[in-house]
Amino acid sequence: MALIFIKPHAIYDQVKAFVAMEIANKGLTVLCEGEKSAEDIESSGAIDTHYASIAEAALTTEPADLNITDQKKKEFSTKFGTEWAAALDLGIILNAKQAGEKLEISGADLDQKWAKNSDARMKLAPGLYVENINEVRARGRDRARDRGRDRARDRARKATLRRDVWSKHGREGRRESFELSSS
Repeated sequence: MALIFIKPHAIYDQVKAFVAMEIANKGLTVLCEGEKSAEDIESSGAIDTHYASIAEAALTTEPADLNITDQKKKEFSTKFGTEWAAALDLGIILNAKQAGEKLEISGADLDQKWAKNSDARMKLAPGLYVENINEVRARGRDRARDRGRDRARDRARKATLRRDVWSKHGREGRRESFELSSS
């Protein structure tokens, strides 16, 4: 069983006929039809229930846990110039809660940033959108740059340790390898 609703701005006879035709074309049957007042919708929580999965994705689902199709990942790469997996690794794909925490702003402030930037937005799935908010990307680049600097520093330390071992034992000495912890 499913609930299908037509949003208030679209309630026209042509839209109702189109929806009925599409339902019939899919081999489905309408069991009942009716109207609900705004008060009934609010008191029953119908909209809240309908949008619960969207709210969950926005607030609690980790971006890496989202089921994004390969096609949408390609579109993401084309639109934002970064592969989906690389953006996840950089920490620049965030859910709404993470973005608010990272930017140290309220949900209302995040919503304002979101509203200003519609040309940098794309749809990943029904009810699920991603947008480039530059401050998040800049902080992600800083984090990636710092990680890269740390890896380079670790490689230099390993090279230095290997050089020290070789010089200590001379050319005929044995080679030892060391693993450095990142702490």
